[in-house]
Formats: sequence, structure tokens, C-alpha cells
Amino acid sequence: MRKFDILTYQKMYAIGYLQKDPLKDPFQCVSRQRRSGPKLKSLISQNIKLFKHKRHNDNIDPMIKFIKKLQSDLEVIYVGQMCLSWEFLHWQYGKALSLWDSDPRGAHTYNEVAGEFQQFQVLIQRFIENEHFQGPRVQYYIKSRYDLSNLLQVPLIREDRVKDKNKGRGRERDEYCITSDMLVEIVEESIRIFWQFVRGRSCSSLMVKGKREYNIKTLLKT
Repeated sequence: MRKFDILTYQKMYAIGYLQKDPLKDPFQCVSRQRRSGPKLKSLISQNIKLFKHKRHNDNIDPMIKFIKKLQSDLEVIYVGQMCLSWEFLHWQYGKALSLWDSDPRGAHTYNEVAGEFQQFQVLIQRFIENEHFQGPRVQYYIKSRYDLSNLLQVPLIREDRVKDKNKGRGRERDEYCITSDMLVEIVEESIRIFWQFVRGRSCSSLMVKGKREYNIKTLLKT
């Protein structure tokens, strides 16, 4: 995820540089093309169709073509982060099931990571709730990822440390401790919320397009 974030910052800086002002907000990028040519309204177009319909026009400014290429790269990075989050979430779910099978009596606790998964859920739900009041999804995601670096960041399952276990002494175990079976349920809920995000506005089509037209591994090597 960190490398994807670095790529995002690089693309954003490049667009700012092409505006002759690297410190200028890249989302305010506006082209100065002829009236007959398509207008580039922002870093991520206010109309997502800009990414779906490519017009071949020999008269388009080469800089505009390059900025559109950078926009496409940002879309690929967005799709790549979603795919990476899903792969890691699926892996962690398998790990939770294995821990449950190996600990039928619930001797081990996972309070800390359970809290992290709940935060994972809250950030995604907040994104979904606010999305309708924001701009295009890719643009909104980039801004949200910048403000909330844990967005789509899947926690790493691990057993509670000794000092965390000691906090439960003197309390009823069933009311305080998160056991492996409860952890499985929490991860399953995380998966359901994640897929609500995937099925959100314009998201599913972007994932299909990203997988079909772009090679994420190639982009990572650049």
C-alpha cells in the first residue's frame, strides 16, 4: 500500500509541475484547449466518462495527452490498492479460520486486532456515507487516503500481548475477551463492508477496466 501511495504522490506532483506550479492543488488543473476540444476540468475529471471514451485528435496539446495518461495511472493505482486490500483481507480471513480450528476452547485472545478491524470497518463506512456529497470516486479516494492513511489498510492478525491479557484480570472473560471464533465473525463483517465499498458508485466498472486494460505490476516497476 505504501508504494502505491508514493506513486500517487508522484503523479499528483507531476500534474502540478505541468501547471508550472508544483505547489498548486492538482485537483484545480484546467486546460486551455480550443473550444472544439474536450476540456480537462480537474485532476480527476468531473465526468468519469473522460476515462471511458478516448478521442483521437491530432490537434490535442501533447501536455493534455500526458495529463490524461497521468489520470489513467491514478485510476490504476486506485484499482491496485483495492485489489491488494482484498487479497490481504482474504488471507487474514483464512488465518482467522485456522486459529479458530487450532483453538476450540478460546484460550487465546485478540482484543487489539479486533479493535483495528472495527476501525477498518468504520473508515470504509464513513467513506461510503460521504461519497454522495463528494466528487468522482477516484478523486475522493485519493483525498481520503491522504487524510486517513489507514483507509483500506487491513490489520495483521496477531494474538494479544501479555500486558493486554492482564487487563482482563478481575473481569468476566466472556464480556471482555475477543476469542478466535469472535474474531472470525469480525473479519467476516469486514469482508461484507469491503464489498459494499467495491459495489459503490462507479467502482465495479473501474476495477474491471483496470484489470483489463492495465498491468498493475508494470506500473509498480516504473
